[in-house]
Amino acid sequence: MRKTYGFIIMMSALCSFAMAAESSWTFVGWADPHYEAADLTGNNPAGTPAAEGYPEATQGCNGTSDLVEQHIADRISQMAAHNPEAVLIPGDLASYRFDSDWAKAAFAPGGTYEETIQNAADIYNGQWYYRFASQMPLVLIAVGDHEIGDNNWNVGQPISYLVDDFRLSLAQTFNMDESGNFRFDEKIGSVSSRPLGTPYENTSYAKQVRNALFISVDVFRQDSPEKQLNIISGSVTADVSGSHLTWLENILNAAENESSIDHVFVFGHTPVLEPVRKWVSSGMMFDERGDSDFWAALRRCSKVRAYFAGEVHTETASKDTESDILQIVHSGYVKTDVYEDKIEFTNYRFQSTDAGSTEKYWSKNAVKSWDKKAAPEIMNGSIIADYSGSKANFTSSGILELMDQKGLLVHYSFDDELESKITNHGSMKTEMYGGVNKGVSFGSSVMGSAGVFKPESYLTTQKGIAPVTGSEPRTVSAWIKTTSSDHMTIGGWGGWIKGIQAKFNFDLIDGKIGISSVNKQTRAAGSPNLADGKWHHVAAAFPGRPAGKDKIKDLIFYVDGQKFSADSNSEDILITNSSVNNLYVGSSARNRGPYFKGSIDEFAIWGSQLADGKVQSLWHGGKSEMLSYNASDMEKLFDLFNQSSSPVFIKGRRWQSVSGLSGSKVGELVKLHNGEIAFVLDKQGNGVVGEIVDMTCM
Repeated sequence: MRKTYGFIIMMSALCSFAMAAESSWTFVGWADPHYEAADLTGNNPAGTPAAEGYPEATQGCNGTSDLVEQHIADRISQMAAHNPEAVLIPGDLASYRFDSDWAKAAFAPGGTYEETIQNAADIYNGQWYYRFASQMPLVLIAVGDHEIGDNNWNVGQPISYLVDDFRLSLAQTFNMDESGNFRFDEKIGSVSSRPLGTPYENTSYAKQVRNALFISVDVFRQDSPEKQLNIISGSVTADVSGSHLTWLENILNAAENESSIDHVFVFGHTPVLEPVRKWVSSGMMFDERGDSDFWAALRRCSKVRAYFAGEVHTETASKDTESDILQIVHSGYVKTDVYEDKIEFTNYRFQSTDAGSTEKYWSKNAVKSWDKKAAPEIMNGSIIADYSGSKANFTSSGILELMDQKGLLVHYSFDDELESKITNHGSMKTEMYGGVNKGVSFGSSVMGSAGVFKPESYLTTQKGIAPVTGSEPRTVSAWIKTTSSDHMTIGGWGGWIKGIQAKFNFDLIDGKIGISSVNKQTRAAGSPNLADGKWHHVAAAFPGRPAGKDKIKDLIFYVDGQKFSADSNSEDILITNSSVNNLYVGSSARNRGPYFKGSIDEFAIWGSQLADGKVQSLWHGGKSEMLSYNASDMEKLFDLFNQSSSPVFIKGRRWQSVSGLSGSKVGELVKLHNGEIAFVLDKQGNGVVGEIVDMTCM
C-alpha cells in the first residue's frame, strides 16, 4: 500500500507541477470604443456632476440613453466574462470635440474652452472610468487622438493650444485617484514608472502585473502649438523622442534586468508598422514607422512581445522583420492569455442587432437615435506565440494571420469572381479589400478573365482605405489593353490636402504609364505608346522614405519587363493620405476620374519596392503559355527566393531556390539542359527552379 500511495503522491505532484507550468492569466484590450455617451443630469452611478448647460444647450435631451448604456455595459461584460486581470484601452473612447461653442454652451456657459474641456472630461471620462472599473480590476489607458481633441492640430489654431488641457483631463480621471495621487507610481527596478518632468508625465507610465510589464505610451508629441511637426497633422505628430524616449529606454532596460518580468507589452494609439488595414479613419501612423527611435528601443529589449494599437478601426497583425515583436492593431477586443513561455492572442469582433425601438440622445451638438443591442461576439482570429525554444514560433489564423508587410497586399485576378464582388487574393483579405463591382463586365485576358471597363465603371474596395500611406514603399502592377490615348487611371488611392501630393494614381497619360497626384504628374520617359489594342504588363515602383527616395522624380516604371525612369525632375514628396478614401481600380483616388477605357487584369499592390528581376518575372511568368502564373503564383516564388524555404508546388510544378544561373538576364524565364525551367531573380544568378511533378503521388 505504501508503494501505491507513494506512486499516487508522486503522480499528483507531477500533475500539479505540470498544471503550474501551464497556468496562465488573462488580460483584454479594447481599442477605439468611440461611444459619445454620458449622463448629463448628474443622476448616474459614477457620481459625475450635471452639465451646467443641461438641458437648454442639449435640446432637452440627455447625453445617453438606457439602450446606449446597456450596449456599453454588455460589451464590457463580454470582456469581463474572461476574468481578466486588466483591460488595455489604446485610446479613442469618444470624439471629445470639446473645443467648440456648442460644447462650451453645454459644459461651461460663459466660460473658457479650458473650463469646457475640464468640465466635459469630468463627466465623460468619469463615467467611462466607472464603466470599466465596475467590471474590471485594473484599467490601463493610452491617449488617443480624440482624447486630445482629434486630428488635425494646425499650427496656431485654437485646438493646438488646448492639447495639454485635454491630456490632463484624461489623466486626472484614469491615472489619478480622487486625492490626485498617481495610480501607477511603483518603480520598475530603480526607474520611475513615468517620465517625470515631461509633458507626458501623467499619460505615459509602466505597470507590472504578475510576470508582465505593461507600458502605456502617449505617442502624441507636441513641442509647441506654433511649431509644425507633421505636414498633415500640424503641431502634433506620432513620435516618442527626447526625455520621453530616454525614460522608455530606461524602463525597458529595467524590465530586461528584472527576473520577475517575463513579458513586456507596450500599447499606444497609432500603428507603427505599415501596411495595416484601415476603415473609416484618418489613418494616422507613427512617424518613421519601423525606422523610428521608438521602435528601435522596443527591438533592443528581448522581452517585448507585442505592441497594441488602434486608430484604424479594424484588425491587422504583423511581425517585425528584425525581431520577434508583434504589432497587433485591433478592433472589437483582444483576449490575451499569458503563460511563462507562451502567449495566446484571440481577437473577438463585437456584434449588434436591432433593438426594436429607437431612443433619442444628445451627442456632438446633435440629437441622435440609437436602436442597437449587443449580440454575442464572434472569434475571428488568433496567434499563438511560443517562446520555449531558442527561437520564437508563431501560429496565426483568421484576421490575425500575420501579414507580410513587404508582400502582396492586393490582388484582383478577375478569374473567380461573382458579378458584384471581386476577390482579393492578397494579404489585406477580401472582407476589407475585396472589390465592389460598379459596372465592370468581364472578357478574356492573357490569363483567364479580365475586367472590361468603360467610362464611369470601376471597382472600389468593400471597406478598406488606402492600402499604403505616407511615403512608404510600394509597387503596383497590372495587365492592360486599350486603344485610347486619353488620360486614364488604372488604379488609385489617397486623399486631397492642399499643397501636398497626397494621391497616388497609376495612370496612362497620352498612352504612356505614369503617376499623378494632386497637381503633379510624371510619365515613364521613353515608354512606348500602349494604346495599340494589345495586352501589356505595366508596373510602377516607389522606393519611398526608407530608401531616401520619396519624391516624384524617384518613381520607376516598367512596360513588358523593360525599365524606365520618370520623365519629371519634380522634388515634390509623395505623401499618400488615407483620409477615409477607398482604393479604386479603373478610376482615380476619390473616384474623380479619369476613368479607364479598355481591359484591366491582374491588378496588384505590394508593400515594398519590388526588385527589377521580380517585376520582370511577373511579365515572363504571365505571358508564358507553359506557366501562365498570376501575381499570387509569383508571390509564392518570391517568398521562396527571399527565405530559401521548403519547396512550393504551383500548378503541377515543384519549385525550389537555386543559385548559379549565370549567363541569363535578370527576370528571365530560362530553360535548363535537364528540361527544368528557372527564373533568374538577381544579378548574382540566384533564383528559383521548377520541375514538373506527378501531383497524384504527392
